[in-house]
Amino acid sequence: MNYEELIKFIVKDLVDDEFEVVSKDSNISILVSEVDYGRVIGKSGKTINAIRTLIDEASSLHKDKYVRIEVEKKEN
Repeated sequence: MNYEELIKFIVKDLVDDEFEVVSKDSNISILVSEVDYGRVIGKSGKTINAIRTLIDEASSLHKDKYVRIEVEKKEN
């Protein structure tokens, strides 16, 4: 399954600025602007935890390995 596309589908409605999803092995980084960083993280991390839960469930349905998701501030 293409987890990068699933993450892009979810995150696109959360952010106002451009963002990138970069994948290396089982690590996926979401690179967002400083303004959108808080939106993707959410209050007490609830938004990013929900995204991680969705990806974890999708990977378990497809018998894939664990996928680690990080949110980073994009450097301008």
